[in-house]
Amino acid sequence: MNGLIPRVHGNAGKTPNQTLTCDNILRDLVFTRNYTEVHGISLPGSIPGMKSYKNKFLPCSTSKRQGYLENAESCEELHVKACAETTFNMLWRCYVPYIEKMKPMSDWYATCKEISGLIIRSNNMQSDETINE
Repeated sequence: MNGLIPRVHGNAGKTPNQTLTCDNILRDLVFTRNYTEVHGISLPGSIPGMKSYKNKFLPCSTSKRQGYLENAESCEELHVKACAETTFNMLWRCYVPYIEKMKPMSDWYATCKEISGLIIRSNNMQSDETINE
């Protein structure tokens, strides 16, 4: 041997047991997108202070933790390995940053949308009742 060489430790060339495959990551991302389609809200038009109109928001009644728990349940049903909650949050931040949690102050849009839907339905009911009489 000519000179000093670096020591090679025992884990060289081995992957850790807890690594996620590409399929696991893609499944988690597809789940996150689907979860957002079900629970998420898109804000209308241009909102002051918002840089991007593509952002989707989860209402205050849901959370990333609930999303993680539903993801873990679906992975268990499919008999596949689920990632840890911190990894799920890290994947969420890295790959789908446009999906955000609504702040309580901006939750007014969902409330207004729900109330306006109730008003429209109640107006339709009243007009139907008057026609039948």
